[in-house]
Amino acid sequence: MSMTNAKFVEMVLRKLSALSAGESASAEDYEDTKELIDASLLSMHADGVLWWAVTVDDVAFTSDTATRPADYAKGIYASWAGRPVRFCERLEYERKEDKTQTGDPEMVLDDGTSLILWPVPSAGNLRLTYLHKIVGTNQGDDVPVPDEIVRPLIDMMAYEIAPWFDTPATIGQRLAQDAQRAMLQIHSLSRETAEQAPTPAEYF
Repeated sequence: MSMTNAKFVEMVLRKLSALSAGESASAEDYEDTKELIDASLLSMHADGVLWWAVTVDDVAFTSDTATRPADYAKGIYASWAGRPVRFCERLEYERKEDKTQTGDPEMVLDDGTSLILWPVPSAGNLRLTYLHKIVGTNQGDDVPVPDEIVRPLIDMMAYEIAPWFDTPATIGQRLAQDAQRAMLQIHSLSRETAEQAPTPAEYF
């Protein structure tokens, strides 16, 4: 059930009653709506809703600091030479008296634009698992989300951007109800579906 960005925006605007059946969004309406949708999708990372948007990549370090990946939204897990490196808060990092101490990194600080390791390692790669940004502005491109999420995501986005439109109160109430149901559906789809089974013992 692939859907293009243009069709997705059209469906969201119809949900808001901002478009009539058979009517297409103007170029200006498309760009404005798509910007609102992209911003809403980015904010949903903080709530852990975008569970499918995960990337694993190596980030090269030649000092204690490296630029975050361009599509980075939020770090999940990191490791150096197979050993875990935990994410820390700014205050914990600032409390370190010797920020030039060398060694295998134990923690990483995300300062909004860069990743900073402590202790400072020699050159190497940080294996990084992170939530990536869900964006895409080309109208003919497919919406970059799993097919089963598209329909509930339309309900979520219509509710999120409704304050920017002259939405009647009755429609606003329906949007709130639909969004709550959509959120539950998206969260339910995020659960692991592998069947539990006994793990066979291995003897050496």
